[in-house]
Amino acid sequence: MDASALDRLIRVSISADRLAATVIIQPGLDPEFLTADLINTLLDQQVIARSRARDDAVADLVRAARERPDQPAHAIVARGVEPIHGGPGRFELAPRPAPPPLADPGATDHYQRTPFHVVHAGGRVGTLFPPADGIDGVDVTGQVLPSRRGAAANVRFDETVIVDAAGAVTAAIPGIVIFRDSSLRILDTLKIDGYVDFSTGNIDFPGHVSVGRGIRDCFTVRTGRSITVHELVEAARLEIGEDAILERGMAAREKGSLSVGRDLHAKYLDNVEARITRDAVIAKEVANCHLSVGRHFAGPGCSFVGGELFAMSAEIAQVGSRAGVATGIVLGRVAEVEDKAARLARAVVPMRKRVDALRDRLDQLRRGSGRLTATQAEDLTELQFEEATQQDRLGKLTHGLEAYLQVIAAQARGSLTFHRLLCAGVRLWIGGWRAEFNTELMGPATISLDAAGDPVITDPASPTPIPLSRLARIIADDRFIDVDRIRRDCGLPRAA
Repeated sequence: MDASALDRLIRVSISADRLAATVIIQPGLDPEFLTADLINTLLDQQVIARSRARDDAVADLVRAARERPDQPAHAIVARGVEPIHGGPGRFELAPRPAPPPLADPGATDHYQRTPFHVVHAGGRVGTLFPPADGIDGVDVTGQVLPSRRGAAANVRFDETVIVDAAGAVTAAIPGIVIFRDSSLRILDTLKIDGYVDFSTGNIDFPGHVSVGRGIRDCFTVRTGRSITVHELVEAARLEIGEDAILERGMAAREKGSLSVGRDLHAKYLDNVEARITRDAVIAKEVANCHLSVGRHFAGPGCSFVGGELFAMSAEIAQVGSRAGVATGIVLGRVAEVEDKAARLARAVVPMRKRVDALRDRLDQLRRGSGRLTATQAEDLTELQFEEATQQDRLGKLTHGLEAYLQVIAAQARGSLTFHRLLCAGVRLWIGGWRAEFNTELMGPATISLDAAGDPVITDPASPTPIPLSRLARIIADDRFIDVDRIRRDCGLPRAA
């Protein structure tokens, strides 16, 4: 049989992807020529890789063609291996930290539920997984079919996140995690359009917080930076790292509290327990509050009625009310500093007595006549060691006490300026004195201490101060520590 007839009756076909080789046998081929060797020869001419599977498939095809010589026969006699292409890279966002567990495992604290993903600087934000390598395939001729490496993850990062070589994605700044439209970033300001309520849960955020409405009862807001609240803060708990701006103010109903790391600006405060590290600026009113202000209370248009104010100095429009509401102003005193000084003084006094007793025993041993016995020499060595140890401890305590006493002395000379009225019923602590006002005083006027440490009042129209004792009852008061007595009891020199 000539080659052209053979080509017409037997055809080898290779698929377009080169993963399958098919032999097609048309009717009319003399069975004498139809052998496995013939088919294998044709396959070898096409460079189809030889294998046991190919031999078996060819044998089965020849058998089928001989059994039905009047019908076409075909079979796939060789298969390649399809390449496995690499998977794409991906980014997985780290889960939000779980709220602290409750004492009752079955309970749910709805105040702790929050939709915000908050992270601190250096905190894990997620993981970037690289694309995977593929596995090469092979076609029916034995040639390699190369695989493709997967595509990189379709995600963009800005300068607020850091991606290391291992794919760890961490926050470069503290803030809220925003992952939107395949873009990841950290915002240092948490903006809440409505209220802090059950829709937001408690807020614990390391950056700035802006609240479009107000803060509801019993919720807690902690910020590492500043906060601005555009409407009323109710009986909530606020712990602010830097400045607080309460545009409407706070009505705490004796349940809420406020702690501010720098300055407070508010329209009014009502029944608030507040600690402000630097200055407080109040526009309208402070009613029944306990305020501790580290530096200056500025309320030239403000009434301070009821409660108590601690500040280095204060400027207020009206102090107290004509209804005689008990109101206290404490100038130049920081209770926390005085408490620490008092605790140190209570430790210094017995330790100084202990050191003095050890010195007396040492002096007795040294004054003893004659040569010391072995026992006395050993006692002397032990006493010297103990005396040196106790003296070192005493030195550290007195150094700390001296530092606190200097702070107290530097802040003790405060002043109160009232622009409109200081009402009967107000009590004022300044220096070592308590002033009790039984009649109202018209402003403007400033109460301060003179060079001798006695309280005086100055009217701008008459710049010569007059003793405050002419207008109020002045009493030496022991509410606060007596610095001179502490120095005397602790063996410290009097302040210059």
